[in-house]
Amino acid sequence: LRNQSNCTICPPGFECPTPDIEPVMCREGYYSTGGAIACSECTPGYNCPNASMTPAPLGSECPIGFYCNPPSRIEPCPAGTFGNTTAGRSADHACAPCLPGYTCPDEGTIFATMEICPAGFYCEARSILPSP
Repeated sequence: LRNQSNCTICPPGFECPTPDIEPVMCREGYYSTGGAIACSECTPGYNCPNASMTPAPLGSECPIGFYCNPPSRIEPCPAGTFGNTTAGRSADHACAPCLPGYTCPDEGTIFATMEICPAGFYCEARSILPSP
């Protein structure tokens, strides 16, 4: 090989699709541990920032009330459910049915923001609004 002494390894957080161009930063939701031709998708449940070097970086867990799959998108738990974990991989994993006696009217509801069913109404599991 010519110019063998000028070879460098593609740095972590970047991809090097061809040796004749500058390294390209991994975009949100993707990572590279180094030496990569292409960045790989991060672990579901994590929203990896640009230039991530691991598939599940500390601090990039999908927040409670949301899930991340694909890892480049943060999706809220649907109305009628509440978020009960961080690093949610799917709605089934991250979102539980709203508890009886409460309503979960908004997307992204968490336990602390569930609303108590008002007097004179009833609220079954998965309630979005109270029923008279």
